[in-house]
Amino acid sequence: VFGNHVSGATAYAMRNQVAQMDVDFEDAISRDFTTDENINAVYVQDTIELENAVVIAGVRYERTKTDSKAYDQDGNRTSSDKSYGFLSPSVTVKYFINDQVQLRAAIWRGLSRPGFTQTAPITSVNYGTAGDVSGSVGNPDLKPYEATNFDLSLEYYGEDMTYAAIGIFRKDIKNAIYPTVQKVATINGIAFNDGVETWINSGDSYINGLELNGQYGWDNGLYIAANVTFTDSESEFKFEDSSVFKTPFRKLAEKAANISVGYDKGPWDVRLAGNYRSEYIDWLADEDGDIGNVSKNNTRWVAPFMQFDLVAKYKVNENLTARFEAANLNNRPEYYYWGNKGQLSQYDIYGKNYTIGVEYTF
Repeated sequence: VFGNHVSGATAYAMRNQVAQMDVDFEDAISRDFTTDENINAVYVQDTIELENAVVIAGVRYERTKTDSKAYDQDGNRTSSDKSYGFLSPSVTVKYFINDQVQLRAAIWRGLSRPGFTQTAPITSVNYGTAGDVSGSVGNPDLKPYEATNFDLSLEYYGEDMTYAAIGIFRKDIKNAIYPTVQKVATINGIAFNDGVETWINSGDSYINGLELNGQYGWDNGLYIAANVTFTDSESEFKFEDSSVFKTPFRKLAEKAANISVGYDKGPWDVRLAGNYRSEYIDWLADEDGDIGNVSKNNTRWVAPFMQFDLVAKYKVNENLTARFEAANLNNRPEYYYWGNKGQLSQYDIYGKNYTIGVEYTF
């Protein structure tokens, strides 16, 4: 027994009341913001060609400055600004073992800036009679992702469409960004002591990975291609009492793979592809939790996903190509859950999608 519910007839009758509703423009304004971002960069790069190798080395420096303006729950203007620099050296080496096999290695630093919505000072504060302060706010103090990357791969290029590769990689990441609910936090000058929905930077993170790729084609135009990636990752967090907890890296599936079967000969180019990924973490602590009380049950996960797509192209002549695409042939839904699949959070059905078109090149 779930309790009393409105009748179906009453629910449908509510539709007639929509015309009498007014738009709350103040609430719409409270979600508006403006962010100006200026990036100045300078870089130098050189390519060195050796007898059996190519070396590309360079360094880049970027200076970023942002200014944001938004509103609070009462329509008052809020503002924030931030500036930071980033130095990014890189070295890529490609060594030719023979005409068909090459070894590739790289090390470089990368930067990923926070999204504008994450840093805009959009503010909603609730002041309780007992001095409790709660609400939601963008976090202008967010730092950008910074990553030091290492790649190593061995690649084989055979005749026609034959290809195989194995690669390993490592990413050491600082300041990964996570959406969450903080029990206590001071953001943009506001001291919250009873919960605030916002974004935070994690401490140190890492991602280790293994990639396998292969492709083979036959003379009759048929071919098959597949790749799979395995990752192991971790992000570290500290909260009020200096305790530490760790989670898998957000938005990263431990397993990802796809396989394609196709035909490419004459005017026809047809490919059927299957794409798979395992589950991944989406959100730390739900609205009833806080960052100091994170567990599997109040962490939001995205369920494993498998989708099949079809692409078919027919080249009518040198200028005209007809194209047909069918996405999500298996009509796979996507769903999110808290802790286990029995605690549903969100369920999306996208359906199948078909596209027919022509491409003409002048």
